[in-house]
Amino acid sequence: MPRAVSSLREITRTVSAIGLLIWLSAVAYAEEKIKFPIGVGTKTLGTSTAWVALKKGFFDEAGLDVQLILLRGTPITTQALVSESLYVALGSADATIGAAASGLDLLGVGGVVNGLTQAIVAGKNYKSFKDLRGSTVGVQALTSGATNVLKRIFKQNGLDYPADYKLLAVGGGSFNLAALTSGQIGATYLVVPLDYDAAQQGFNVFQGLLSELSAVRSSGEAELGGKEPRALGALSQGRSARASLALCEQRTGGGFFGQRNPSKA
Repeated sequence: MPRAVSSLREITRTVSAIGLLIWLSAVAYAEEKIKFPIGVGTKTLGTSTAWVALKKGFFDEAGLDVQLILLRGTPITTQALVSESLYVALGSADATIGAAASGLDLLGVGGVVNGLTQAIVAGKNYKSFKDLRGSTVGVQALTSGATNVLKRIFKQNGLDYPADYKLLAVGGGSFNLAALTSGQIGATYLVVPLDYDAAQQGFNVFQGLLSELSAVRSSGEAELGGKEPRALGALSQGRSARASLALCEQRTGGGFFGQRNPSKA
């Protein structure tokens, strides 16, 4: 057999062996990563911690194969945590407290936003609170913390629930804005950056919940329903990177927050 042919075969075998080793290593690495579903409500500044952690690879570094699952409202999120369809969820402190008080095995383990970040936004024909008398107001859930604060603010402005207005649970975040845009509701509360979107569309931004009712405090909590604390480290890294992301959004005119429709996420 010619020496050149023999050498070529040796090279072929070596390359094949290296390729097989690389493939086996990749398979083994993939098998080592733990599937870890995390629930989020929508793409807003408050939930950006999870999205940043995913994009930056923080979950991969923790050995987690994370799937971000978009859910509509706190009740659905709580049910998913209890059934272990989710291991962690970005929700509200009041939801965690209520679930724990009713005997569910859920635990709040970390804050994402230390305060109320929503702003009250009304339709184009509503210039003040008194104009909202008889209207329907959209909320994430009828018993959420932000909804309770909104009801107190409305009461301070002369509107009692349910005598003077109705509440409709539409899901929060992008769902609130969609319901307002379609005319399904007369007002709602929106978080950054959705309130800016609404203002650009000509809707009336009354004020932020925190500025109106500074004595009431609420915080978004990460609810731990599973057993993998490694996810919390990745979420914490995501939180640290969130400020940089927001600055990039300002300078580039969108990108991450450019796709806020949950159906397109």
